[in-house]
Amino acid sequence: MQRLKDICRWILRTDKSDRAIGRSLGVSYSTVGRYRKILTEQLLDWDGVEPLDELELDRRLNPGRHAAKKPFAEPDWSHVHAEYERPGVTLTLLHEEYALEVGEAGMSETEFRRRYQRYARTRGLVMRQIHYPGQELFLDFSGMRPWITDPKSGTRRQVELFVAVLGASRKTFAYAVESQKIPDWIECNTRAMAYFGGVTRYQVPDNLKAAVVRRTREDGALINATYAEFAAYYDTDIMPAGPRKPKHKAAVEIGVKLAQRWILARLRNRVFYSIEELNQAMAPLLERLNDKPMRGIGNKSRNTLFAELDAPALKPLPETPYEFAEWKVGITVGQDYHVTWNEHYYSVHHGIVGKKVNLRASADHVSVFLHGKRVAIHPRDDAPGGLSTLPEHMPPAHRAHGLDSYDTVTTWTQQQGGAIAAFFEQHLKHHANAAQSLQAGCRLHQHVWSLEECRNCQLSGTGEVAGWRLHHADTDRVAEGVPVVDGLWPGAGRGLGKRCCTGFRCVQRHDDVCDCQYGNRHFRAERCCGNQCHVGLAGGRLACGRWRRYGLGYCGAGRYRGWPGAGYFWAYCRQQRRGRTCQCQQ
Repeated sequence: MQRLKDICRWILRTDKSDRAIGRSLGVSYSTVGRYRKILTEQLLDWDGVEPLDELELDRRLNPGRHAAKKPFAEPDWSHVHAEYERPGVTLTLLHEEYALEVGEAGMSETEFRRRYQRYARTRGLVMRQIHYPGQELFLDFSGMRPWITDPKSGTRRQVELFVAVLGASRKTFAYAVESQKIPDWIECNTRAMAYFGGVTRYQVPDNLKAAVVRRTREDGALINATYAEFAAYYDTDIMPAGPRKPKHKAAVEIGVKLAQRWILARLRNRVFYSIEELNQAMAPLLERLNDKPMRGIGNKSRNTLFAELDAPALKPLPETPYEFAEWKVGITVGQDYHVTWNEHYYSVHHGIVGKKVNLRASADHVSVFLHGKRVAIHPRDDAPGGLSTLPEHMPPAHRAHGLDSYDTVTTWTQQQGGAIAAFFEQHLKHHANAAQSLQAGCRLHQHVWSLEECRNCQLSGTGEVAGWRLHHADTDRVAEGVPVVDGLWPGAGRGLGKRCCTGFRCVQRHDDVCDCQYGNRHFRAERCCGNQCHVGLAGGRLACGRWRRYGLGYCGAGRYRGWPGAGYFWAYCRQQRRGRTCQCQQ
């Protein structure tokens, strides 16, 4: 139609004949004469023709062409297209059904086909995307995969080719890995960011399982927990492409094709025995691809555009790369207050039994999170069927039961060393019944809180073993860990029995005694070491002058039961005994 205005301009603004205009414009001279006649009849000059569009000018110069057209009943072309996609359906069949439906208002099969083809072309419309510098990084794996040959057996296996493309500059990164699993996926992303020297605002991956766990209509894409943690570490957001929508990541689709042509095709005749060797061979070809000038944008290369567009807009990388860690989400804590990672059991606090927790496993540790807060951490142990249990996670009853084992008590005494180890070894020598020694060690484990406390209580009364006596009745001495040698126990009747009382505080010191206080109770000790008082009596000396109450310490032939502040005291005295108190006269 553009030629109509040219013909009119030549007719109205020149004095050339119809034949001369026809020869110049390549049209029949009779057509030029017909147009000249119509323009003269309608009194049209160039000023009146120039504003008209081509369609309006065609209606005026060729009125019969438009008047002869018959209005047809238009079918629903979207329905026609959907039916045509079904197996066995042809356009001839669809036209026959259309003609039967509309009758005489229907168009011919030729016109039906012509209009359907016009509609089908409109369904192939694409929108040109605008990529801003530093905004998007497109990620995908190549369908064409390279090969690795085993140097011993000679067998060949395929590996994966990862491709990343920046949106604005189209700079491309390619790297070969073993698989598309999450460890390899995270490694590829980390290397891509290091290669580009910065972080984009968004990452646009495909819908592989390492990136997208699943998609739902209600919640959209559920991102893999490890990949989400990786994105948070690098301060970037993940925007997966739509499922079966390759045009959403057209940049990387083209990048994959170029990587196949410029890298894999050039290496097709080479044999590689390791992935490292393959990646070393790919590196110079990758640089050659990024240095190649691109047509349509001023023959600039990808590296040139990267320096101009993406490099200034990228966010800086973290100081250290991301430490890979795997996640398990929504794990229910069992009745044994343990969770499983790689067939190994790790404990959590017994108070969260039945709740959903998330597990994070790095190379060194396994952490448990509840509502985003870490509630347990263990050193990683991949021994199948093994058990990693912390005592503070156990209920009191389970913890007490766990202490009643020979291995536990023996290991604990050896770790403490010093007086505790010597005492337990001496007890084993003097008692043939191992159960009594085990019970004595259990009482030590339960009552001795710190090694420093026990060092304050070391004695050498018998000259045979450094020991101490637990603060219980004489009838329980053997069972509670007091070693008996020839009917004697350390300190008995020799002025050597001292109690380990780290909670006592010295109030006032005298020559050989000191007044000490425990809570709101006051006592007199035989000796004082710094701010700690050693309370205890030998022979018949009393700690409270003429009268002594509460049965604290050793009085005459009496026996000690309990320790200050424990809430239960029993004393045995030859003079007088009243319930929970003991009155002894010096």
